[in-house]
Amino acid sequence: MVIGTNNVALTVGAEADGYRTIDGAIDDVRVYDRAVSAGEVTALFKMTEAAEGLEITPTPGPVTDPTTDPTPSPTPDPTPDPIPTVEQSLSLLFYGNSFTNGYQKGKGDVTPVPDLLSDIAVAAGHPAPTIVNKAVDGKDLSYALSKFSAASVDSSLDFVVFQEYSTKPTTINYQGRGDPAQFKADVAGLFAEINAIAPNALPVLYETWAQPPVAVTDLKNYYPGLSATAASNKMQAELQKYYAQAASVLDQTAGDGATRIAGVGDAFQQAGWTGLFSSDNHHANNAGYALSALVMYDTIYQTTAQGVDLSKMFSSLGISASQGARLVSIADSVAGAG
Repeated sequence: MVIGTNNVALTVGAEADGYRTIDGAIDDVRVYDRAVSAGEVTALFKMTEAAEGLEITPTPGPVTDPTTDPTPSPTPDPTPDPIPTVEQSLSLLFYGNSFTNGYQKGKGDVTPVPDLLSDIAVAAGHPAPTIVNKAVDGKDLSYALSKFSAASVDSSLDFVVFQEYSTKPTTINYQGRGDPAQFKADVAGLFAEINAIAPNALPVLYETWAQPPVAVTDLKNYYPGLSATAASNKMQAELQKYYAQAASVLDQTAGDGATRIAGVGDAFQQAGWTGLFSSDNHHANNAGYALSALVMYDTIYQTTAQGVDLSKMFSSLGISASQGARLVSIADSVAGAG
C-alpha cells in the first residue's frame, strides 16, 4: 500500500488515536521510501526467512541559530534494504549417446541421466533446470559436430555436457575403436561452436566408465595379455587421462580451470564395478545411471546430495534406501563434495 502525506502519526495495527486495534498478529512489517516493483514483491513473497525490516529514523526538525541562516541541512536518503535474490534455473545442454540417454539392454532409453539430474536438483530445492538433450544413441561427438545446429544453443546457456564413446578416449586398437586425438579435436570443435553463441557457458566432461572385469571377452580383445581386472583398470585409467587432457584443451577457450570433469567412471571403479551394469556389461542399470546423475549433480551444482530426500527417485528406480545412501556417498567422494 502507499502511505499518504499528512500530519497524522503512522500507526500499524490500530487507528491513529490508538483505538480499533487489530485482533490478531502482524508479522514482517516493512516501510520503504520508494515504490517496490512487482518483481521485488514476488521475490519478497518467495523468501523462506524474513529479512530485517527497514529501520525508519524520524527526521529531526530544523534547529534555529540566531547567528546563521535558519536553513536545515539536507537529510540524506536512507539506504533501502536489499531485495533478496531468487535462484535462477540453470540452462543445460547435453551431447552424447546411450550413456547419456540411459539405455538398458532390452529396455531402451529408460533412465536418461539429464532427467535424473533434474529430479535430484528439484529435490534439493533448486529450480528445475532447463535441459536440452542432443544425445543420440550409437553416435559419437564427431557426429554431433557434423550435425551441429546453432538453434540448439541458447545464448544464456550455463553448462554444456559432453559424453563420448567409452572406447574412443583410449588406446584400444581393436576394430580401430581408440582415438583420443580425434576425441579431443571433436570436443574442442563442438565447444568452439557453442562458445561463439554462449560465451559464458562452461564445459562439463562426462567421463564414462570402463567395462567391468566380468566382461572378459571384450577386455581380452581390448588389452591382449592382461587379466580382465588389469584390463578394466587400465581402460579406466586411460579414460581418466584423456578426459583430463580434453579439459586442458577446452580451458584454452573457456578459461584456465573452467572445465569441469564429472568422474562417473571413477565412481563406478570405486564402487567395485558391482551392481551398476545392465545385462550386456556395457551399459548401466538403474543404479549405474543414478550414480551418474549424482556425480553430475555434485559437479554442476558444486554441492552434495547428502541430506536430500531422494526416496521418491530411488523407489521409482528400485533402489533401496541403503543402496541409495551408498551411491550418494560414492558420488561425493569422487566429486569432492560433502
